[in-house]
Formats: sequence, structure tokens, C-alpha cells
Amino acid sequence: MEVGVDFLVWTWNPVEAATGYEAHAFPAGTPPSERPPLLVTLEPTFRADGLEPGSVMTIFVRAIRDTAGGRAFGPWSDPGTGTTLTSPSAPTLEARSMRDRPDEVHGLQIHPIYVIPSDGRDWEVDRDGRVARSLQITVDWLTERLGRRLRVDTFNGEPDVTFLQLDVTKSQVEDSPESTDHIWDAIRESRGSSENKIYAVYYSVEGGSDLYFAGFTLEGVAGLGARGPALVVMTDALELGNGLGWYEAVMAHELFHAMGAVQGCAPNHIVGKHVDDDPYDLMYAGDERRLGWDPEVNRAHAVDSGNDDYYGHRIPGCVDTEDSPLWIDPPGGLPAALRPQVRVLPSALRPIRCWRH
Repeated sequence: MEVGVDFLVWTWNPVEAATGYEAHAFPAGTPPSERPPLLVTLEPTFRADGLEPGSVMTIFVRAIRDTAGGRAFGPWSDPGTGTTLTSPSAPTLEARSMRDRPDEVHGLQIHPIYVIPSDGRDWEVDRDGRVARSLQITVDWLTERLGRRLRVDTFNGEPDVTFLQLDVTKSQVEDSPESTDHIWDAIRESRGSSENKIYAVYYSVEGGSDLYFAGFTLEGVAGLGARGPALVVMTDALELGNGLGWYEAVMAHELFHAMGAVQGCAPNHIVGKHVDDDPYDLMYAGDERRLGWDPEVNRAHAVDSGNDDYYGHRIPGCVDTEDSPLWIDPPGGLPAALRPQVRVLPSALRPIRCWRH
């Protein structure tokens, strides 16, 4: 279960041959006559939003199977319960940085930026530490998987997060055919385009977005001639930095694009610089429903299944992200005992979508 101040997410084991699930969620103790209508979800997960802090909720679920003879229902589950977090005390807000502060490390590095449109709500996630935590979780998860670390731009030992408010509104960004150009142009105009920085951009849009991408990276290979942001579109700041969730997984995906994944010379490459051989692969693009995933299996994402497409493939003349100058350590340099252990949230299992590369 994933828990927030005003939301709860239940995830359960998928039922074989189910085509969907029926969920009934309501405040604990609600009489049957006052309970809200049933809801249908295609995936074995359900999210309740807009709850009060400290709410106690009950949920029942059952499987649905659509057949030629009509719809069949499985038995109702035992009740599941969950309680939202109580309102946290006001977070400690650090002084906001409007510029890239002096580097503490040398070499190609990832610089995080929190970006909002001119009319956007400022969640101050750069000041309360959520952007820094989110990027660190992404880096730690890759370290756990690969035994090596990505180089992050730091200030006083912590990720050096800067803030940027655009001169254009949310609708102006989304109405543009090249919507992300507004963001990239603003970064270049206000920060300059440093030759040793890959920009990890956390762009927030309250209340949803008409943008149909989750992440974005410009064409090219970081450290080998490319410049551009690895961008994640956030619609809910509460989900940021609590563990490896969807935003952290999307950032990992986009950073691999920034390192050159996936090249056309890869055997499982498909249009859009993705692969199509393993639905659990970090760079997979295929059936968005990702049928058959198992929340009990810690397979949020695999980094190049089989090591034959973008990491450790050793295909002559084909860019291998294992060789990127963003890595600090040699391949597999950190033994398992020294690798961080990252909590994987249910949202990390959601399929990753990104727009163009």
C-alpha cells in the first residue's frame, strides 16, 4: 500500500484471466446504504484521492472477466484498510537557489532544476528537499541494480537544486507544437548551456496536464555531443521523493536516453529510441497495460534485459551507456554489501511513457 496525506493506493495480486477489477472503497464504518458506487479498474490497483489527513478507509475488490456469454464476477476479497497520514508539520524550507552554484565535483554531472510555468502553483519542492531526495533515490536505485553511481552536481554535499519560473503560462507550453522547447530555451537563457551538465528537470503542473508525455530528452548522446534536459512532468508533488515511485523511474528512463539509449543498431530497438523485448525493461515501449506484472516480484524495471541493447552490449560502433562519462565507478564496482537498498513503491510498476527523443 502507498500512503500519503490525502491519498491511498491499494495494489493486489492479479487474478489469472481477469479482464478488470471492481473496487468498493469508503470511509471505515460507513453503513451499506451510504457507501459510494462501485468503481472498475483495468489494473490490479486502486487509488483514492482527495481524502482528509488521518482518514481510515476500507476497500473490497473482486475480479471481473468479460466473456462471450457476458460478464462474470469473482468473490469479494476480505476487507483491506488504510489510513492517510496526518498533516505533517511545516517542512524546513531552505533558501531558494536561482542559479547553478559552484561545482564541488568535476566531470559530466546531473544538475536538477525545479520548473513551473508563469501561472503555476509553486510547491516549493526544491526548498523542502523533495527534488533532491527524488534524484538521489533514482541514482541510488541504479546503484543498487548496477553497482555504480551517477555523478550529481552538489552544493554542501547535497544535490544542487535550482529553481526556474517560465515566462510563459501552462497553456502556452502545452499549446506549442514543440512544447518542451519553452523549457529548454528558458534553461539556456537563464543558466547557460554548460558543457558538463545534464539537466534533470522536474516540471510541475497542478491539476493535470494536456501534455501526453511523462519524460523527454533531446536527440543525442550526453557527453558525446548532446545537450538537453531529462524532463519529468509532475502532476502530484506528494508522490515525489518518498521512494522509487513513477517519477523516479521516469527520471531513470530519461537519464538513459540522455546517455544515448537506445541506438538503432541495438537488436531490439524500436522507433522512439526504446526496446520491445521485455515489458519490464526500463526502456521498454509496448503494450501500455503490461499484462502479467506481479507486484510481489521486485521487478519495477530491468536495466537492459540480456545486456544486448543499450548497457554492456559491446556491439562495435554502437553507443553503449555503460561507457558514459556520467558514471563515477567502473561497471559493477560497488559490491552488494555497499549498495543502497531502495524502497520500491507500487507506482514504480506503472508503464513509463515518454514523448519524443
